[in-house]
Amino acid sequence: MSKKSKATQSAIEQMDAQQRKLEADRKKDELNDKKESMRPSLLKRLAAGLIDFAFSAIIAVGIFAISYYTIFPLLGYQSSAQYIIDSYESSKLFVYGSSGYEYLSSHYDDSKTPEQNYDVPVTRYYKTNARAVKEGEYEKYTTRLINSGYYEYNAQDEIVRKEGISNATAKEYLEKEYKTAVSYFFDDPALKEASVVTGRVMSLSLLIVSTIASAIFFILIPLVDKRNRTFGYMFLKIMPVDSKTLQPISKKWNLLRNFIFITITFISPFTMNLLLGTLAYSFIPFFINSAILSFSRNNTGLHDLAAGANVINQSYSNAFEVLKSINKQGGQQ
Repeated sequence: MSKKSKATQSAIEQMDAQQRKLEADRKKDELNDKKESMRPSLLKRLAAGLIDFAFSAIIAVGIFAISYYTIFPLLGYQSSAQYIIDSYESSKLFVYGSSGYEYLSSHYDDSKTPEQNYDVPVTRYYKTNARAVKEGEYEKYTTRLINSGYYEYNAQDEIVRKEGISNATAKEYLEKEYKTAVSYFFDDPALKEASVVTGRVMSLSLLIVSTIASAIFFILIPLVDKRNRTFGYMFLKIMPVDSKTLQPISKKWNLLRNFIFITITFISPFTMNLLLGTLAYSFIPFFINSAILSFSRNNTGLHDLAAGANVINQSYSNAFEVLKSINKQGGQQ
């Protein structure tokens, strides 16, 4: 074969290779376009999550209401809670307002003297509280008043403000004494124990109730549904599928997917709250998963990645035929 013929043959082969590559790229782009069309928007998926959360919350409220009147009394919750309320009421160191029991300092009445605002309730508390009486807190309080230089005994042996001491000075001093009384109130061992009991019972009950409610909604219902959907997924017509084959995900893998979701969203926060005694860091796993779900290319969360799953729009009539068509085209590349 001449050099010219060989060059022509080589050019033809290169053109064929380029044509095949262009065709493969075209089919790949077409496949990706179809995959993109089946992927629900982030807003749609978040809406499905809100619907699911609303339903699970309704179930949780029902379970909580039943346990409150059956299990809580056995754990001492009501008696401890009542002790706390009675302690606040009897101390007269607080005012019940819109946010619960509030400090007297936030309800200071300028039409009254500093003594009427602070000294009267503090004196009453030290004289009537059994623990304060036993530990001689009133005597300690009167000693501090006299030693402050702002107060003295009168002819009737009553403690009165010294002449020349302004309302502003008396207010500043008595407010410190009020804070001392409040600190003594919160340092009551019985009150601390009651607070621990109510806090632990509430945290533990929330953990158990949320776990049961979420298990019913995110595990039992998808197990029954042939397409592994929750109510939110059913309502917005989306479904979980295998990320590689785009076929309906197996019950086993979807069970793992939902278990991880429940752990991140419900079990983890309440467990951390129970162990740490604060909600400050309890929802970090939930926020991390939400961030990954929001910013990942396929809007997949940690629970999706662990189970090798994607969430797609469900076809109104021939979802599985569309999936098979897409997979077939993908296999021809």
